[in-house]
Amino acid sequence: AAKPRRATAPRVAGRSLPGPVAAGDVYAVRLREDLWTAVYCHAVADDDGPERGLVEYLDVLTPAPVVPEQLEGVGYRDRRNGHRWQAWCTGLAKTTGVRRVAQGLVAPPHARKHEATRLRTGAKDLRYTADLHFDLSG
Repeated sequence: AAKPRRATAPRVAGRSLPGPVAAGDVYAVRLREDLWTAVYCHAVADDDGPERGLVEYLDVLTPAPVVPEQLEGVGYRDRRNGHRWQAWCTGLAKTTGVRRVAQGLVAPPHARKHEATRLRTGAKDLRYTADLHFDLSG
């Protein structure tokens, strides 16, 4: 007798766009199986260690990775306490659950200027720091 096949979650089509991390890139970040957000890369640095992108969350939550058409008119998502947040992030080009979905986009405007930050994180942590910006309890 043949064994019944187990139902599997559908795979999300698409791969990360190739190339080095660059200012103007947008990365989709998987928060859980059915929820994605995105970060915008403002700048890149590799002067004292691994390559890092200065990222900031975009105000988008979708059931699948965002596509460039969904980014038009989307601004940043500040922390839930109202403060602007940016971090130098390593591993953007090689972390499971993080994929480049757009390149060469002009940075959306923001009402507040951000001061230089020394905050550092890894791309794998973006799914956890998203909770500072979005109510993910639902």
